[in-house]
Amino acid sequence: MLLALSPLMIQSLPTAIVWLMLWGLLSSTWVIPQQQRLLSYSLELSPVLLGLNSAGVATGVATGSLLAGVLYGWIPAEMLGIPGAIVLVIAVVLVLTTGPAPTLKKADALADA
Repeated sequence: MLLALSPLMIQSLPTAIVWLMLWGLLSSTWVIPQQQRLLSYSLELSPVLLGLNSAGVATGVATGSLLAGVLYGWIPAEMLGIPGAIVLVIAVVLVLTTGPAPTLKKADALADA
């Protein structure tokens, strides 16, 4: 939700520094727990699971960059956080409405490999 505040945070140098510090601290905090969860499914398949996770993250970053590039022609750069926050809200709603992910059992993972 910090994305929606980005137009306000870049109005002065002190607020921009605080914004950058918060962004730096919080932007990657989800990576390690997500990878730990993937590794808990199957250590044997960990290279594949982590590779797919990295590909998904890279695809998300590229899609976000594409969206920002398209919107940059229509809205000022300092307002790009607002569409980013909208996409984030949509993602959270999708996660909350689809229910928990199915549990992957080790035997099932090895049988599918």
